[in-house]
Amino acid sequence: MKAELDVKLAKAFVKVMENTNDMALIFFEKDGLRTKLMDSNGYRLIDLRIPSETMIAYEFTESNPVDFGVVISHIKDMTKGMTVKDKHTLILNYDLENPTWLNLESCGVKRKLRLLKSSMLKRHKTPQLESLWSAKIPYKSVKSFLTSIGKTETFLLTVSSEDFSFNAKTDDGVMETDLEDIDLHYDTSDGESQEILLGTDNFNKSISTSGSKTELFVKGGDKNTPLELEWVFEGLNIKSWVATRQ
Repeated sequence: MKAELDVKLAKAFVKVMENTNDMALIFFEKDGLRTKLMDSNGYRLIDLRIPSETMIAYEFTESNPVDFGVVISHIKDMTKGMTVKDKHTLILNYDLENPTWLNLESCGVKRKLRLLKSSMLKRHKTPQLESLWSAKIPYKSVKSFLTSIGKTETFLLTVSSEDFSFNAKTDDGVMETDLEDIDLHYDTSDGESQEILLGTDNFNKSISTSGSKTELFVKGGDKNTPLELEWVFEGLNIKSWVATRQ
């Protein structure tokens, strides 16, 4: 089985993974590559998928998904010299008859990478959440707010039928932003607003692999329900869950 990724896709794939954990359990499947990672503190869960149609080439003929465990930095090493100008690609080649190794190729360099035992890596379940609201918001607006609050530890997300806003108490005063003209759906019948406390660093890392034109689809429940975010970037389908603070 084989996957070939262009420069932007390969670098984005690595960046999402390394922002979450040091190791990953990657799956070859009928529809493409997939991995699901949780950060070491258990605050962030990332579901990352690369559809076969977004890759330069993809070969998979098995009846069931095939997984292998890797140290992410070893794959990253193969992407460091890749450039768009030179049209470099990253090739991952895995042979079930030699399951201890993953063959990588990029920039004319080949590497035989020893794999981790997949049985030693945890398989994370997808959270089943009851959402009370959902919204489609521009990444650049969220990023501007996060930049403005700097190293402030937490911030508050307020959601109601008429309001979607962020605010944080910083050393320089209170920072606030109201997001207008967004696609907001508020499903709770009692009309009460939801105030959700989030860790700045965890939230920032969850969405760090995004572009200025990216739209984030966000949904959540009450203050005890993890926030769910979903977006597409450089051919990656990314879904993230971020734990709330109490």
